[in-house]
Amino acid sequence: MFELTAQDYKDAAARLARLRGEALDWLNRRFQNVRDEEISDQVARDIAVIQEWERDCCYCTDISKCRHSRSVLTIREEGTRDGFRTFYTRAHTCDACVSYMESMGLNKKQGRRQ
Repeated sequence: MFELTAQDYKDAAARLARLRGEALDWLNRRFQNVRDEEISDQVARDIAVIQEWERDCCYCTDISKCRHSRSVLTIREEGTRDGFRTFYTRAHTCDACVSYMESMGLNKKQGRRQ
């Protein structure tokens, strides 16, 4: 059986703290006055994925080779909960894919020719 050591737990906590810090910086560039306590661990992990996908999409030249199922992730600020904002991750079809489908005369929802 695999057992984690105290150092493993410290390393995991340090990685999560780094992710949360990067997520806070990223969110503050997009929204106003985001506080650390408004960022859940899951949102911090989601933002790391969003950043990775954004880097991949910068170099995309062929949507048929898309590593993200022709989708992009976005983060939304929704409502307040006891004075705290909640952030949600959503996926939608990449703009490059939409443009490609329109140029080919394909219906976006059905993926078929119109």
